[in-house]
Amino acid sequence: MKRQRRNRRIARTPVCCNNYRWIVLVTVFVVVDLTALVAWAVTRITDPAAMPIREVFIEGEFRHIKPGDLRALIAQEVYAGFFTVGVKEIQDDLSRNPWIKGVSVGRVWPDGLKVTVREQRPVARWGDKGLLSNDGVLFHPPQHTYPLGLPKLIGPNATEVQVLTKFRNLQRCMIEIGLEVVSLKLSPRRSWSFELRGGPLVIVGKSEFDRRVGRFIEYYPKAISGASVAVARVDLRYTNGFAVRMGKGASLRESLGEKV
Repeated sequence: MKRQRRNRRIARTPVCCNNYRWIVLVTVFVVVDLTALVAWAVTRITDPAAMPIREVFIEGEFRHIKPGDLRALIAQEVYAGFFTVGVKEIQDDLSRNPWIKGVSVGRVWPDGLKVTVREQRPVARWGDKGLLSNDGVLFHPPQHTYPLGLPKLIGPNATEVQVLTKFRNLQRCMIEIGLEVVSLKLSPRRSWSFELRGGPLVIVGKSEFDRRVGRFIEYYPKAISGASVAVARVDLRYTNGFAVRMGKGASLRESLGEKV
């Protein structure tokens, strides 16, 4: 009996081995097939001719940028397929345009690109160096693209936001009496002055900006009402009033108070 049982165990061993070999062979074939399939798929999707970019969608509110120019630039970069097109490279190239504040580029299945552009919104010129955006950022587009009629702001380096904020507050005050500020300057010595459209240059000085401008707003319309000669310059650096220089060689009229 013991011998028979031993023989039975010996007889089963080749069956297990055969099954194991079959499992190994099937596994190898499956792995090889999957590898070949993945290799084919990778080759396929990286082939520019397989899934070329056929459409480019450009979105944004454009005042100073021509969408056609953007489309032409993008066309130079779209030489790969859907999965391999250089989205980052296209975005970097578009960002070099000084009129572009921000840009995003993304794929649109199955054969498109979507480009979303945020354009700079200039509110003033910054001396002869460039333009200021509505959030006080200095940028440098070609001068022939500057919009007409922008006010001119001037100041030392890194004072763009300060000067722009002062200009906005000053402009609101001047509009109330029918005047318009066309330029505002902060000198290297931190002295303020501004110019009115069709009107005089106004010297404010280093201190008491709001108080001096308030006095100007209160009395200037009365001082010039009925004047037959244009005012060339107004100096607010006086304790109780301001000085007015009339145009065409007219004399200087000073109010009460000492200059400070």
